[in-house]
Amino acid sequence: MFVNGSFGICLDEETSFISSLYHEGQLVSCIVLQVDDDRKELAQIKIWLSLRLSVLHKSLSLDSIQEGTVLSAYTKSIEDHGFMLHFELPSFTGFMLRLSQSGN
Repeated sequence: MFVNGSFGICLDEETSFISSLYHEGQLVSCIVLQVDDDRKELAQIKIWLSLRLSVLHKSLSLDSIQEGTVLSAYTKSIEDHGFMLHFELPSFTGFMLRLSQSGN
C-alpha cells in the first residue's frame, strides 16, 4: 500500500480485503517502509506503508514499554473479564479488562 503526495491512499490487489477491515475516517497504525520522491512528476511522492504489527513492533521489547506507551494489537480472544491481545510478537501478549456495564 502506498500514499501519494496528495495524501490519497492507493492500494494494490488487496483493496477489497483491506476495505472490508477498515472504514473511512478510522485511525490505523502503520509504519513507513519506503519514500519514493519521483522527480519526473511535479509534487509526486509515494510513501509505502505496512499495516503488519510484526513490522510495526519489530524493535519493541518489554524493556522499552513504560506507562503511557501506545501499542497496536488485535483481539486474540474475548474472555469473561476482558480481551486477550496479540502484538504479533512471540515475547509477550496482553490482557485488557472489560469495563463493567455500570461504567466502573
